[in-house]
Amino acid sequence: MKEREDRFQSAAGLDLFCRQWMPMTGPVRGIVFILHGLSEHGGRYRHVAAALTAAGFACYAPDHRGHGKSGGTRAYIADGRLVIDDLNELYRRARAAQAGSWSRC
Repeated sequence: MKEREDRFQSAAGLDLFCRQWMPMTGPVRGIVFILHGLSEHGGRYRHVAAALTAAGFACYAPDHRGHGKSGGTRAYIADGRLVIDDLNELYRRARAAQAGSWSRC
């Protein structure tokens, strides 16, 4: 699998970190977000991404605000809706990045 690290800005301007894993060959079958739990980070799920990319899926594992390499107060999320907003922004970016590489399954 191809592995990449990236950063993006939340709607409120917070710096967020995301790991991306892509299949080595063939068209992308879909996008999977791997979401970590409290006080951890997306890098712990590389083994999950390996299985999913082998099946043709593009995987994105963001570090939620305040977690891992993302900005914000450590291990603190003031409002869960902010995380949903962050994921919506990442989804918009992931869809744009994968445009044209989808398989018809």
